[in-house]
Amino acid sequence: MKTNVAMATVLWTTLTAANSGGGMYIDHPGMSVSMEVPLTVTSSTATSGTGGFFNILKAVNVAISSSTFMSLSSLGSGSFLYSTATTLVLTVTGVTGSSTVDCSNQGNVAAWTSLSSSLALATPVASKGGAFYISGATTPTVVTDLTVRNCYTGDSGGAFSMINADLIDTGSTYEYNGAIQGGVVYCSGCALTLESITYNHNEAHQGGTFYLNNPKATSGFTQSSITLLNSKAYENGGAFYVTGTTTQTLDISQMTVTSTTAVNFGGMMYVDNSNQGILAGDLSLTTSAAGVSGGGFYFANVATVTINQGSEFSTLSAPTHGSFMCSVATTLVLSMTDATVQCKTDDITYTSHL
Repeated sequence: MKTNVAMATVLWTTLTAANSGGGMYIDHPGMSVSMEVPLTVTSSTATSGTGGFFNILKAVNVAISSSTFMSLSSLGSGSFLYSTATTLVLTVTGVTGSSTVDCSNQGNVAAWTSLSSSLALATPVASKGGAFYISGATTPTVVTDLTVRNCYTGDSGGAFSMINADLIDTGSTYEYNGAIQGGVVYCSGCALTLESITYNHNEAHQGGTFYLNNPKATSGFTQSSITLLNSKAYENGGAFYVTGTTTQTLDISQMTVTSTTAVNFGGMMYVDNSNQGILAGDLSLTTSAAGVSGGGFYFANVATVTINQGSEFSTLSAPTHGSFMCSVATTLVLSMTDATVQCKTDDITYTSHL
């Protein structure tokens, strides 16, 4: 039997579940939920379980349009939405304005930095789940014009944790998010299709913006018009941490990346997969630093790295090895053509620099 629930304009506040699903707990294979007009939810909590607002075990369709969700938390995964439904078709769109998921409802730098210290611990501990946790969905989650902010400190994926599930995302903004792995996105066995997205002020222990663990071989990471700013890792991979065994090429061409930092290795990217290919054409990377080695890139293991088509790298630093790139990968095949690497932007003065 199919059941449809349509929600009109409504305000919900102070929702709590002792276990899972602070707002809605769905375990019905024919259930569809539609938020056709703006919905506002303020304060929704799953005290000891998963899914701060949605906890979905079985469902068909969940459609969210131009709605706002603030002050969300769950002890386990999914401070906004948790789903293990294989049949889930999830769409989040902005029609009359962007949909917003604001986990703490504290949209400022001070609130973000006051909690970021937990990620610097040798063994960081998550304080809540990331915003979305989606596992095993056979239909891609489709997101358009979504803003996710202030979702920290999650275990994996401050905004999205995609486990054997795919994400198609267009025109969204992610800011002031944090997790142990993947400040914005944790991808394990997933495919990401990303277009016209801004990532700003996100951080993690590993992978300040993205943590990619065995993404799908043929379409694991497809992107265009991506702007990535102010991304930090308290260990490795200021923006990207890439690991696994999958034979796959990560194409970061035409991305604009500014101000990335890793406390240890890989100011912008850390790769530990001997079958991994990296392609960077017309990539712009400005101001990237590592506390140890690999101010831009660090390759523990990698297969091929191709940098071309006018890629530009400037203001790069690492005190030990490779202000631009450091590789200890025995399998590395490196090709660089038509690229500019400028570690410093000012002219060298021999009396002060040497």
